Amino acid sequence: MSPLLLLYNPLTLIGRKALIRREPEVSVTRGGLVLPAVARERPQIGTIVAIGRRRIGDPTLGSTVMFPKYTDPTSRGVLIEGELLLYLEIDELLCEFHDLPQDRLIERRAKGDRR
Repeated sequence: MSPLLLLYNPLTLIGRKALIRREPEVSVTRGGLVLPAVARERPQIGTIVAIGRRRIGDPTLGSTVMFPKYTDPTSRGVLIEGELLLYLEIDELLCEFHDLPQDRLIERRAKGDRR
C-alpha cells in the first residue's frame, strides 16, 4: 500500500463520496515528443484514497477506478497537503479495475491504447 493511502485513512467522508488521486499525466509521446501542459490529456483513471459510506459492490479503499472525462478539478477538487484530489460521488464513477497491475495500466495510457 502507498504511504498516501495510510495518510488519509483517518479521514472520514460523509455520505457516499470518494477522494480520488489521479494517475500522472503522460508528458512524452511514443515517438519521444514532449507535450506542453496544454496539449496533455488528463487521465480518467485514479486510486481511491478515502471513501465514505459504501454499499455492497462499491469500490474499496485503494481501488483503481475510472471517472468521467470532463470532471472539473477546480469545482470537484480538494487540496490536501499540496496535492489536488478529486471529490466525487461513488455513483459518478464509471468502473473499477480488478486484477490489473498498475504498470500495465500506466503502460496502456502511455501507448495511447483506448481499450
